Amino acid sequence: MTHSEQDSERLLQKQLADYARFPEMNPGPVCRFDRDGKVLLANKTARKLFGEKNLIGGSWFDICPGFTQDMWELVLQTKDTLSIEADFGGSYILFSYVLPEERDLVFAFGTDVTDRKTAEKELAEIARFPDMNPAPVLRLDLNGIVLLANSAAHDVFGVDLEGKCWKDICPGVSNHDIWGAIIKAIDEPYYIEARIANKVFMFAHRRDAQSDLLFAFGADITQNKKTEQILRQSEKMATLGTLAAGVAHELNNPAAATRRAAEQMKETFAKLESAHLHLNTIDFSEAARETLTKIERNAREHALNPESLDPMTRSDKETELEDWLEDHDVEDIWELAPHLAGQGIGPAELNEYYTLYKEP
Repeated sequence: MTHSEQDSERLLQKQLADYARFPEMNPGPVCRFDRDGKVLLANKTARKLFGEKNLIGGSWFDICPGFTQDMWELVLQTKDTLSIEADFGGSYILFSYVLPEERDLVFAFGTDVTDRKTAEKELAEIARFPDMNPAPVLRLDLNGIVLLANSAAHDVFGVDLEGKCWKDICPGVSNHDIWGAIIKAIDEPYYIEARIANKVFMFAHRRDAQSDLLFAFGADITQNKKTEQILRQSEKMATLGTLAAGVAHELNNPAAATRRAAEQMKETFAKLESAHLHLNTIDFSEAARETLTKIERNAREHALNPESLDPMTRSDKETELEDWLEDHDVEDIWELAPHLAGQGIGPAELNEYYTLYKEP
């Protein structure tokens, strides 16, 4: 073998070695199959993914999750690269199947697309979120034009909602000052209560500073408003009941006082009648009878124009009368003294009456 032939041989061996190393250098799983789908070769990543045991020589239909005979037929028939995704329990590998020109072998190059699938799912959930909300959700531009509305918003405002102006649709929003406050609502939502048909909604408006979009989130508060009305009515009825009870109490007090006064008058008239009967049994002189008449007349005048005494003066007069009555052996002095003081009668008058009473 010439020197040139030796160099060519070494170059070929190096290329073969590089080709052999290529699958192992790939960070994704790489497999080679025959036309029946039997695994002929698998790199380190594929062996780690599927396991060493029963991989080489195994059927790809049994190894790769979700891969079917129909998919394999499609791989064999296509002229271009065919990509099919496999789910490994939450991890996703996208296998690109390639047939060389001779079409005796099939290669599968795998790429981990888990992050992409997760992001796609999150985006799908975000996209579905407004329609999942049972209450109206709308996205508006800064002029109030409706850009997007969920199905609940369409149920409330109608199907032809996109493109209309929110200020023309939602009661109370058209006010210039209110709209100015809405487009400034970045940190805290701005709330608007709106009555639409036979329902009452509370709309929370908030502006996204990054996208310069406005979002309106509605809540049906019809039942809450009805409950508030019932509570207010109950409070009014409770207040009315308290007022009625107060009026009844005030009306009852004078009535009770009148009854008590009537009872006292009855007792007083009985005592007065008894006193008159007793006096009629006594043989008074003419002067004594005039004095008694004077006492009775003064009593009537004091009843119509009672004497106003300060507490200290009244107490002193009552004490003087109690002493006089006690000295003369009169009973019930504690009851008599206040009445005599109220009539303007003092010890001097009692001495005069007593002298007349003692005259033969």
